[in-house]
Amino acid sequence: MTALGTAAPPRRIPRPPARVHVRTVEETRTGARTPADLHATAVHKALTYMRNHLSEPQGLTDHARAASLSPYHFHRVFKSVTGVTPGRFLTSLRLAEAKRLLLCSSMSSAYIGQFVGYLSAGTFTTQFTRLVGLPPRRFRLIGTALGNVPVADVLARQLPHDPHVPGSVTVRVGPRPDGGTGHVVLAAFRTAVPQERPTRCAAVLAGHTITLAGLEDSRFLLAFSLPPAGTVRHVLLASPDTPGLYVASAHLQAEPDAVETELMFRRLTPFDPPLLIAAPLLWRP
Repeated sequence: MTALGTAAPPRRIPRPPARVHVRTVEETRTGARTPADLHATAVHKALTYMRNHLSEPQGLTDHARAASLSPYHFHRVFKSVTGVTPGRFLTSLRLAEAKRLLLCSSMSSAYIGQFVGYLSAGTFTTQFTRLVGLPPRRFRLIGTALGNVPVADVLARQLPHDPHVPGSVTVRVGPRPDGGTGHVVLAAFRTAVPQERPTRCAAVLAGHTITLAGLEDSRFLLAFSLPPAGTVRHVLLASPDTPGLYVASAHLQAEPDAVETELMFRRLTPFDPPLLIAAPLLWRP
């Protein structure tokens, strides 16, 4: 890859290793490893390879080799552990790093696109806009301006509930596992992979119920919650290490009218694809 101009590539910030299956006392004593443990270790190796080579061309064969598995077996194992294909996860990693660089560096968006593996600035802009919801430059502009604003201040204006109309879904949002209060971002998607601009965004308080309308074409619901002190920047750069961040998801029925669903929160893990959507910036005019 040829860098733009003569600027030196930024120093890559070390990332913590992925957490894998915690072995029981008996497994430790006997040296036994469960299939889930072996699969998690293989996926962890592949994810490490992806992160260490974001700017380079890479494909299924490279990931399978890093995991010491055949490409066919690796693809099945990877999807069973993460819920998405290796290609989708790699795209998420690249755009999540692009989001971080847009907010935390002065690099141009074209250079950032190359740095995370896109040979064409146009392709990078198109992919970023489609999966994050805003063009890179607008994401940087609004994200920088609102970065330090408490996310509760932005979401409070989105709390009024929708009236019930055909195609609505009543969502019972569970409490935060830490017992605290917090605003919840809800986003509905057409597919079970929470990428591309959501069909619907809304906000609700943890532990409350909300009715969402206009979900006739939506099949997947994603929610995430931060404590009141969480900022917009915390949402935009969400990771397993973000303090107080919890996520929840639900698959919706084919005919969602009058359906009720419940969301129970959990912590993000290193095996979850990065959250790409630019909520709550998507509510900005």
